[in-house]
Amino acid sequence: MITRLLSLIVVLLASGAAWAVHPYHETLAEIEYNPETLSLEIAVRFDPISLEHALSVSARKRVTCEQEDFESLLEHYVRGRFAAKAAGGDQAELVWIGVEHEDRDTWAYFELVFAAPPDSVVLSNLLLVEINPYQINTVLYRAGVLKMSVLMSADEPVLRVPCARLEL
Repeated sequence: MITRLLSLIVVLLASGAAWAVHPYHETLAEIEYNPETLSLEIAVRFDPISLEHALSVSARKRVTCEQEDFESLLEHYVRGRFAAKAAGGDQAELVWIGVEHEDRDTWAYFELVFAAPPDSVVLSNLLLVEINPYQINTVLYRAGVLKMSVLMSADEPVLRVPCARLEL
């Protein structure tokens, strides 16, 4: 009886420890509306392990952050899963800027450029939801003095945000 109890405690502690070190499934998108360039300037932070998994699924081959075509695969992936359109319906053009690798994060940089000044924008963010149904995509949005933080997910992948410069 005591052996079974000790075995159960060891199993529970081991599984709890594994859960505690498992990375939280989240991206962070920092988005700022620039009225001078009619663009959303975007930086997205990824966990490299989750990103490599998603790119491998998308490309149907093993993908690592170190390989030569990583950036082009990432750009293709982002183009298919992150978009914006003006509330009136005009789709923004995605302009790829680049990628940066840090110790524990990978950052993707791009802009979504509009043809005319939008009053508001509808964002769609489906990053990593195909590999994790519980994926959380945090958006930190800024337009003028307006600052907001919103959680997006597979269940709520669309967000409408204002672009008009708000003054104090």
